[in-house]
Amino acid sequence: ISEFLNRIDLFTEKEIQYKTLEKDEILLDKGEICTSLTYVLNGAIYQSKTNEEGNKNLINQNIVDHWVFNHKSFTSQILFYKK
Repeated sequence: ISEFLNRIDLFTEKEIQYKTLEKDEILLDKGEICTSLTYVLNGAIYQSKTNEEGNKNLINQNIVDHWVFNHKSFTSQILFYKK
């Protein structure tokens, strides 16, 4: 098991990209496809949906040590993936 975990660690170290978001910066906009998982190291990220009147409705708030992604968008890619 430890060899397996070491391989996962090597894989994830190569794939990790650090990104700093400014306050109110949009990580994934409406209509965009979610292609990555985001881990909150500091601060918080919220997911919202804007209604017809232009008001934001909070869907989810993610704080430090939480994973963030659009589940429907991210997992739907698996159905269409072909080698």
